[in-house]
Amino acid sequence: AETAPDGPDCGYGSFHQQYWLDGHIVAVGVIDILPNCVSSVYLYYHPDFARLSLGSYSALREIAFTRQLQKQSTKLCFYYLGFYIHSCPKMRYK
Repeated sequence: AETAPDGPDCGYGSFHQQYWLDGHIVAVGVIDILPNCVSSVYLYYHPDFARLSLGSYSALREIAFTRQLQKQSTKLCFYYLGFYIHSCPKMRYK
């Protein structure tokens, strides 16, 4: 991750966010933290947990994380859900 004096403490770059349930990892989200935005790149999850709507949950967590980062960097002001492909069922949460 690349750091900047006016950027977030974690720096800029690509990061993985892990989602755990009862000691087991159930999903991993990939995000890019850039000077002006947090961009949601991808989420993959264990299919046994599809009923939990982890795509929607991760989007809400990423929004909360973006708001946290905004306190550290005034330039960071956007959250992007990333690409949406209608024909891809796994992207229907967007």
